[in-house]
Amino acid sequence: MTLNPIIQKNILFTAFFLPLLFVIALFTSCDSDESNSPDSDTLNDSEGVFPLPSGYFIPAKMPMHVVYPRPDSETQTHARHRWMHSKMTYEIPIGVQGGAWPFKYEIITAPDGASIGQLYGSQDYGVLKIQTIASGSHNIVIRVTDQEMNTVDISWTATVDDSKFTFIQEGYTGTKVGTIDQPLGTWNDWYKNDADDTSYANQILVFRGGNYTLTGDASQNGNVEINSGTKTPSIIAYPDEIPIIDCNTAKIFTRNGTSANDIFISGIQWENARTDLANSHFFWATSETNRITFWNNTFDTIEPGTAGNDNPSCVFIPATANKQYVLYKHNTHKNINTGGANGSYIDIYKASYVLVEENTATDSDNGYGLWMKGTIAYVSVRANDINSGGGITVGYGIEAGTTPPHDHEICWNRVIQNSTNRNTLLFAGSNFYIGKTFNSFIYRNTFVNNATWVRFRGNEDFEVYGNVVVMNANSLSKWDTSIMDENIEGNLTATTDSNEITDSEGLLIDASKTEYLGKRGFEVFDPR
Repeated sequence: MTLNPIIQKNILFTAFFLPLLFVIALFTSCDSDESNSPDSDTLNDSEGVFPLPSGYFIPAKMPMHVVYPRPDSETQTHARHRWMHSKMTYEIPIGVQGGAWPFKYEIITAPDGASIGQLYGSQDYGVLKIQTIASGSHNIVIRVTDQEMNTVDISWTATVDDSKFTFIQEGYTGTKVGTIDQPLGTWNDWYKNDADDTSYANQILVFRGGNYTLTGDASQNGNVEINSGTKTPSIIAYPDEIPIIDCNTAKIFTRNGTSANDIFISGIQWENARTDLANSHFFWATSETNRITFWNNTFDTIEPGTAGNDNPSCVFIPATANKQYVLYKHNTHKNINTGGANGSYIDIYKASYVLVEENTATDSDNGYGLWMKGTIAYVSVRANDINSGGGITVGYGIEAGTTPPHDHEICWNRVIQNSTNRNTLLFAGSNFYIGKTFNSFIYRNTFVNNATWVRFRGNEDFEVYGNVVVMNANSLSKWDTSIMDENIEGNLTATTDSNEITDSEGLLIDASKTEYLGKRGFEVFDPR
């Protein structure tokens, strides 16, 4: 049976597999109450879908690190995952960096009615949902198991308190309180053109479906500030509704000189990034910021700005301070056209414990795509699907700080490049740490068109195996096997003018499919 190659927002995963002519297996989530414990037999269930057989996954390159949610002892009291609303489904993504993927997710402890997508290809894979919530505080424990049967338990406490939420509903004309029954009507009903207004300090801001305009503070050049203390760092969509926020006249940033930790942005369709400034962004984390989560958002239409030479990006996380725990998961990008300058979908500096997973990009043209420009350590760029200009880039540059970058993996991605002179992958784009970086892994990816470039050798060879690489003939020189270690599985390579390995969608075909399906490239396959 074949499992879903890449989970994509707004695409039925069953339709994605028709070219493979295999049967899709759907898996149900298990409900649990707070007294339940896991059944060990579920780790090898009757369908034989977990774990995959040896040779159909790659052993872990680094330990499993929990990125989101972090423990109660570490997070601030306003953190989004710590609060539930009595009349709204509770939805929390699980983010674990490292490990031998695909994972299995299990509920160990949770309120009645809780569910999670357990196995790769299942609905709500790795997302905890609780539909009906009883009052009080609830202990939650989620267990994540990797293909080598390593486990990590993630635990936190979530409390029902409707007063922690402020709702906004387009067109509401009644008494505007901010509750679910008496919501505010516009963005500015909450923001009040004032970054220092504390009327709704540290509330979880919930948008109902509709169209809104991002409006900011005149003293901040019309932009919007969020921080810990006044304006909430949690902005979410009401479950199963898609609010659209037009950003033509404002961008969101965090206040310099302050902390804005436990940022959680989810479910919003952000459109039309502001272009009258030097460089365009939807979001710019200018301050010291830890525990940043962007989940299930859509970013649509951004151009460089008036200069476009200083990191125009949907989400820009610069080198203002060392950061930890960045989850960028299941976001959609389209019309991200920052051209040949240093633009991207997301640009991250000076961060450790980073997971960039299950994002998609189409109809775009930018220089660096998913850009780990100055990340430091323990970074996984995994299971992303890019059919656009702008692939995946690891900088390994001076922006990482004083410590040579290490422990980065690029895995299980599909990148089909459709713009001239754009790399599907550029790893070690900077030579600043040449000969010093270490633990660099590139495995089980499919890269099609233009160049796949592993540039500067670190302290040891790059571990590169199990990939499918189809390049233009003039790009072959950039796939330099002299700095690669292929000690587990070899790679399948071809040129675009003589490609007998994949079809136009990057799926294995003919003899390559027969011999290598589930062993090379991004496709997950269980032969049993």
